[in-house]
Amino acid sequence: MSYSIVFTGELKATVSRDQAILNLAQMFKKDTAAIEKLFTGKKIVIKRNLDQQSASKYQMALANAGVVSELIEEKSDISSRQNAAVQAPMNKALTMADVGVTIIDNIEPPEPMINISSLSISETGSTLVEADIVTAANIELPSYGIAPTGATLNEDKAAEQPSIDTSSLSLAEKGDRILTNNK
Repeated sequence: MSYSIVFTGELKATVSRDQAILNLAQMFKKDTAAIEKLFTGKKIVIKRNLDQQSASKYQMALANAGVVSELIEEKSDISSRQNAAVQAPMNKALTMADVGVTIIDNIEPPEPMINISSLSISETGSTLVEADIVTAANIELPSYGIAPTGATLNEDKAAEQPSIDTSSLSLAEKGDRILTNNK
């Protein structure tokens, strides 16, 4: 999204016309005669194609100089709106549009261009993809067999008793200190 800054020619209540002209001349590094040409009573686009953050900073700088400006969002029909903004006489009074008047036209997005020329439609009930027939592999397992029901497959071997010598271990009495700090 890009934005334009429109100079309205209006002054802030706290700034005189001469002071605003001096402030703008200093800001734009122009002579005061060039700045006075902006005060025609018409709206003038003074900066285009700004991102929102830059446009807000620019508008704030103009406000600090003592003038009122408008921030306009640019659309696809920007040239006609910019021309209208430049040529529109400046009115100090606000007006309301009549009931039912379209203020901003809805812009329909272009219809997508999808190429379906390579697609076709098959008859109802037709097979779309032929199934691959998979044959079972012939695997021989000569060393394997099937045990009869209830047969023991593995003989249980008795587990060997481990020999653990616990003769060197002792139990401490309740409340005895087990570890000592050697500092």
